[in-house]
Amino acid sequence: MCTPGAAGDPAPEGGPCGEEQKLPDGCGQEIPRDRRLDVTFVPTTEDTGEALVCLAQLHVDELDVEATQRQSSQTLSVHIAPRNTSILVSPSSVLEEGSSVTMTCSSDGLPAPRLRWSRQLQNGQLQFLSENTTLTFTSTRREDSGIYVCEGSSLAGTSRNEVELIIQVAPKDMQLTASPSESVKEGDTVIISCTCGNVPKTWIILKKKAESGDTVLKSIEGAYTIHKAQLEDAGVYECESKNERGLQSRSITLDVKGREGSKDYFSPRLLVLYCVSSLVIPAIGMIVYFVGKGQHEGVLQSRRSTEIESVAGI
Repeated sequence: MCTPGAAGDPAPEGGPCGEEQKLPDGCGQEIPRDRRLDVTFVPTTEDTGEALVCLAQLHVDELDVEATQRQSSQTLSVHIAPRNTSILVSPSSVLEEGSSVTMTCSSDGLPAPRLRWSRQLQNGQLQFLSENTTLTFTSTRREDSGIYVCEGSSLAGTSRNEVELIIQVAPKDMQLTASPSESVKEGDTVIISCTCGNVPKTWIILKKKAESGDTVLKSIEGAYTIHKAQLEDAGVYECESKNERGLQSRSITLDVKGREGSKDYFSPRLLVLYCVSSLVIPAIGMIVYFVGKGQHEGVLQSRRSTEIESVAGI
């Protein structure tokens, strides 16, 4: 009776199951010629580059070793997703306009991740810049301020990091305005606004000038609102904008006019008292003149005349 052997075992010498012999009764299967061996393990970074070797050997004393063994090998490649992506900025991420800066990106992973520099636009999309490890600006401008992104990628995954570059300049492009106008009427609402085009934003201080001393106004984002403007709101307003690089100031004059038909205000600019006395018959005459609000200088309007005469008359 013929019993099939294991894969790789030699056929029995002179046996009825030889390759060129017919199978006798009871030898109804072919001898298995394939054998599989599975090895399972968790690779690490140290395993990268190591060779995996599979060796098959046939134990036959009559044959040479080379004729009785076969082997196959494959180099192990371990893929590790990019991680620990970092950005080094030299000398600093906050610079004065015209300075130079170098940003260097690094990322861990196997194989070594491919690096990609981009700049983040205002809409959130990325604008491609370079695939070099470093990104250098030799002479920075204010427009170079923004968020820069470094991305490390491979077949195993992606890792990214970002840095904000701030280019500081001395305050400039300052504007100080009064809305709706620098000349308004009593009761109007006036907004005094100060803006500066610097990146980042500078400190903005609004003041009202006066001989007795300046008054700092409580502004919101550089804007100060006057509700129902009064005559005393008229005057010079000044805006100061400053940062670590310098200072700039602007000023405007706000004119507040009284509305027509409003009640006249007493003005003490001109008050004439004229007294007349007589040595013969005591008598006092007094005339009071007032200068009404809004009248031209030097024009007198008689509001009331009171005369007290003696019993004998003049």
